Amino acid sequence: MKRAFITILIQIVLIMSLSSCSKQSNIATEEPSSTISNQTQSVSSNPSIDLLSPYVLTKSDKDLIKMISSDSNIYIYDFVVNSEIKQVTLWYEEYQKGEKIKSGLPIRFDIDQIKKGSLSIFLDSNNEVKLTTTDGINAQTNTDDITSISSIYNDSTNYAMDISKLEQNTNIETDKDIPLIIYAVNKGDKIELKSPSFYINNKRDLNEFDLAYLFLCKFS
Repeated sequence: MKRAFITILIQIVLIMSLSSCSKQSNIATEEPSSTISNQTQSVSSNPSIDLLSPYVLTKSDKDLIKMISSDSNIYIYDFVVNSEIKQVTLWYEEYQKGEKIKSGLPIRFDIDQIKKGSLSIFLDSNNEVKLTTTDGINAQTNTDDITSISSIYNDSTNYAMDISKLEQNTNIETDKDIPLIIYAVNKGDKIELKSPSFYINNKRDLNEFDLAYLFLCKFS
Protein backbone atom coordinates (compact mmCIF):
# COMPACT_ATOMS: atom_id res chain seq x y z
CA MET A 1 0.00 0.00 0.00
CA LYS A 2 2.81 2.41 0.91
CA ARG A 3 4.62 1.71 -2.37
CA ALA A 4 1.47 2.48 -4.36
CA PHE A 5 0.97 5.72 -2.42
CA ILE A 6 4.57 6.79 -3.08
CA THR A 7 4.18 6.04 -6.79
CA ILE A 8 1.05 8.20 -7.00
CA LEU A 9 2.75 11.12 -5.24
CA ILE A 10 5.77 10.90 -7.54
CA GLN A 11 3.50 10.99 -10.59
CA ILE A 12 1.70 14.04 -9.17
CA VAL A 13 5.04 15.87 -8.79
CA LEU A 14 5.98 14.93 -12.37
CA ILE A 15 2.68 16.24 -13.74
CA MET A 16 3.25 19.48 -11.82
CA SER A 17 6.70 19.79 -13.41
CA LEU A 18 5.20 19.30 -16.89
CA SER A 19 2.51 21.86 -16.14
CA SER A 20 5.15 24.36 -15.05
CA CYS A 21 7.16 23.67 -18.20
CA SER A 22 4.08 24.24 -20.39
CA LYS A 23 3.31 27.54 -18.68
CA GLN A 24 6.88 28.75 -19.26
CA SER A 25 6.60 27.79 -22.92
CA ASN A 26 3.33 29.71 -23.31
CA ILE A 27 4.75 32.79 -21.60
CA ALA A 28 7.83 32.69 -23.80
CA THR A 29 5.63 32.50 -26.90
CA GLU A 30 3.25 35.30 -25.88
CA GLU A 31 5.58 37.62 -23.96
CA PRO A 32 9.32 37.07 -24.54
CA SER A 33 10.21 39.30 -21.57
CA SER A 34 13.49 39.58 -19.73
CA THR A 35 12.12 37.51 -16.87
CA ILE A 36 12.22 34.36 -18.97
CA SER A 37 15.49 32.49 -18.79
CA ASN A 38 17.75 32.58 -21.83
CA GLN A 39 17.56 28.82 -22.03
CA THR A 40 13.75 28.82 -22.19
CA GLN A 41 13.75 31.48 -24.89
CA SER A 42 16.31 29.61 -26.98
CA VAL A 43 14.23 26.42 -26.86
CA SER A 44 11.06 28.27 -27.81
CA SER A 45 12.72 30.12 -30.67
CA ASN A 46 14.34 26.99 -32.06
CA PRO A 47 11.70 24.26 -32.50
CA SER A 48 14.28 21.83 -33.89
CA ILE A 49 15.99 21.40 -30.52
CA ASP A 50 15.64 18.12 -28.61
CA LEU A 51 16.35 19.08 -25.01
CA LEU A 52 16.60 17.48 -21.56
CA SER A 53 16.35 19.92 -18.63
CA PRO A 54 16.68 19.48 -14.86
CA TYR A 55 13.51 20.49 -13.02
CA VAL A 56 13.88 22.70 -9.94
CA LEU A 57 11.53 21.59 -7.19
CA THR A 58 9.02 24.17 -5.94
CA LYS A 59 7.92 24.50 -2.31
CA SER A 60 4.74 22.55 -3.15
CA ASP A 61 6.83 19.78 -4.67
CA LYS A 62 9.05 19.62 -1.58
CA ASP A 63 6.01 19.47 0.70
CA LEU A 64 4.67 16.51 -1.29
CA ILE A 65 8.03 14.76 -1.09
CA LYS A 66 8.08 15.19 2.69
CA MET A 67 4.81 13.24 2.71
CA ILE A 68 6.68 10.40 1.01
CA SER A 69 9.68 10.36 3.35
CA SER A 70 11.85 12.96 5.00
CA ASP A 71 14.94 10.90 4.11
CA SER A 72 14.13 10.45 0.42
CA ASN A 73 15.53 12.21 -2.62
CA ILE A 74 13.83 12.74 -5.95
CA TYR A 75 15.45 14.03 -9.13
CA ILE A 76 13.32 15.15 -12.07
CA TYR A 77 14.22 15.92 -15.68
CA ASP A 78 11.83 17.35 -18.27
CA PHE A 79 12.33 16.72 -21.95
CA VAL A 80 10.97 17.93 -25.28
CA VAL A 81 11.71 16.31 -28.62
CA ASN A 82 10.92 17.63 -32.08
CA SER A 83 12.71 15.07 -34.22
CA GLU A 84 11.71 11.51 -35.12
CA ILE A 85 12.59 10.19 -31.65
CA LYS A 86 9.91 7.73 -30.57
CA GLN A 87 11.07 6.25 -27.27
CA VAL A 88 12.92 7.11 -24.06
CA THR A 89 14.63 4.47 -21.89
CA LEU A 90 15.51 5.02 -18.22
CA TRP A 91 17.62 2.58 -16.17
CA TYR A 92 20.41 2.20 -13.60
CA GLU A 93 23.69 0.31 -13.40
CA GLU A 94 25.24 -1.01 -10.18
CA TYR A 95 29.01 -1.20 -9.72
CA GLN A 96 31.01 -2.71 -6.87
CA LYS A 97 34.70 -1.78 -6.90
CA GLY A 98 34.33 -0.85 -10.56
CA GLU A 99 32.76 -4.15 -11.59
CA LYS A 100 29.33 -3.89 -13.14
CA ILE A 101 27.03 -6.11 -11.09
CA LYS A 102 23.73 -5.49 -12.85
CA SER A 103 21.67 -3.21 -15.04
CA GLY A 104 18.27 -2.68 -13.49
CA LEU A 105 14.74 -1.34 -13.97
CA PRO A 106 14.79 -0.50 -17.66
CA ILE A 107 11.71 1.54 -18.55
CA ARG A 108 10.98 1.92 -22.26
CA PHE A 109 8.39 4.64 -22.74
CA ASP A 110 6.84 5.57 -26.08
CA ILE A 111 6.86 9.30 -26.88
CA ASP A 112 6.07 9.24 -30.59
CA GLN A 113 2.67 10.91 -30.07
CA ILE A 114 3.27 13.36 -27.23
CA LYS A 115 6.71 14.81 -27.75
CA LYS A 116 7.42 15.88 -24.19
CA GLY A 117 7.51 14.37 -20.75
CA SER A 118 9.37 13.91 -17.48
CA LEU A 119 11.74 11.38 -15.95
CA SER A 120 12.20 10.89 -12.23
CA ILE A 121 14.63 9.00 -10.04
CA PHE A 122 13.48 8.38 -6.47
CA LEU A 123 15.98 7.16 -3.89
CA ASP A 124 14.57 6.01 -0.56
CA SER A 125 16.50 5.66 2.69
CA ASN A 126 15.24 2.05 2.85
CA ASN A 127 17.35 1.04 -0.17
CA GLU A 128 14.46 1.37 -2.60
CA VAL A 129 14.71 3.01 -6.00
CA LYS A 130 11.81 4.05 -8.23
CA LEU A 131 12.20 5.10 -11.85
CA THR A 132 9.22 6.87 -13.43
CA THR A 133 8.45 8.27 -16.87
CA THR A 134 5.34 10.22 -17.88
CA ASP A 135 4.02 12.37 -20.72
CA GLY A 136 1.37 13.95 -18.51
CA ILE A 137 -1.28 11.43 -19.58
CA ASN A 138 0.34 8.03 -19.27
CA ALA A 139 2.97 7.01 -16.72
CA GLN A 140 5.16 4.02 -16.00
CA THR A 141 7.03 3.21 -12.77
CA ASN A 142 9.47 0.42 -11.97
CA THR A 143 10.64 -0.30 -8.42
CA ASP A 144 13.66 -2.19 -7.17
CA ASP A 145 15.54 -2.84 -3.93
CA ILE A 146 19.18 -1.88 -4.28
CA THR A 147 22.14 -3.22 -2.30
CA SER A 148 22.01 -2.02 1.28
CA ILE A 149 25.04 -0.34 2.78
CA SER A 150 24.78 -2.62 5.82
CA SER A 151 25.40 -5.61 3.56
CA ILE A 152 28.90 -4.43 2.62
CA TYR A 153 30.01 -2.79 5.90
CA ASN A 154 29.81 -3.86 9.53
CA ASP A 155 28.47 -1.56 12.25
CA SER A 156 31.92 -0.21 13.17
CA THR A 157 32.91 0.82 9.62
CA ASN A 158 33.09 4.51 8.83
CA TYR A 159 31.78 5.29 5.38
CA ALA A 160 30.76 8.30 3.34
CA MET A 161 28.27 8.75 0.51
CA ASP A 162 27.69 11.38 -2.13
CA ILE A 163 25.40 12.14 -5.08
CA SER A 164 26.29 14.09 -8.20
CA LYS A 165 23.65 15.01 -10.76
CA LEU A 166 23.26 16.51 -14.20
CA GLU A 167 22.50 20.18 -13.55
CA GLN A 168 22.48 21.82 -16.98
CA ASN A 169 20.25 21.65 -20.04
CA THR A 170 21.50 18.94 -22.38
CA ASN A 171 20.88 18.47 -26.09
CA ILE A 172 19.44 15.05 -26.82
CA GLU A 173 21.29 12.93 -29.36
CA THR A 174 19.62 9.82 -30.76
CA ASP A 175 20.77 6.55 -29.15
CA LYS A 176 23.33 8.27 -26.93
CA ASP A 177 23.43 7.43 -23.21
CA ILE A 178 22.83 10.47 -21.00
CA PRO A 179 24.10 10.04 -17.42
CA LEU A 180 21.72 11.76 -14.99
CA ILE A 181 22.98 10.83 -11.53
CA ILE A 182 25.82 9.01 -9.86
CA TYR A 183 25.41 7.81 -6.27
CA ALA A 184 28.46 6.32 -4.56
CA VAL A 185 29.56 4.94 -1.19
CA ASN A 186 33.09 4.38 0.11
CA LYS A 187 35.00 3.70 3.31
CA GLY A 188 36.32 6.73 5.14
CA ASP A 189 35.07 10.13 6.20
CA LYS A 190 34.85 11.85 2.84
CA ILE A 191 33.91 11.15 -0.75
CA GLU A 192 33.93 13.55 -3.69
CA LEU A 193 32.22 12.82 -6.97
CA LYS A 194 32.76 14.37 -10.36
CA SER A 195 29.89 15.03 -12.75
CA PRO A 196 27.91 11.99 -13.98
CA SER A 197 29.16 12.58 -17.53
CA PHE A 198 32.75 12.07 -16.36
CA TYR A 199 32.02 8.50 -15.29
CA ILE A 200 30.22 7.55 -18.48
CA ASN A 201 33.50 8.19 -20.28
CA ASN A 202 35.79 6.96 -17.48
CA LYS A 203 34.10 3.93 -15.97
CA ARG A 204 37.42 2.58 -14.72
CA ASP A 205 37.36 5.38 -12.15
CA LEU A 206 34.33 3.71 -10.55
CA ASN A 207 36.77 1.24 -8.96
CA GLU A 208 37.49 4.00 -6.41
CA PHE A 209 34.13 3.26 -4.77
CA ASP A 210 32.92 0.24 -2.86
CA LEU A 211 29.44 0.77 -4.29
CA ALA A 212 28.23 3.06 -7.06
CA TYR A 213 25.05 3.55 -9.06
CA LEU A 214 24.79 5.27 -12.42
CA PHE A 215 21.31 6.39 -13.51
CA LEU A 216 21.01 6.92 -17.26
CA CYS A 217 18.52 7.64 -20.01
CA LYS A 218 18.56 7.28 -23.79
CA PHE A 219 16.29 8.55 -26.55
CA SER A 220 15.80 6.52 -29.70
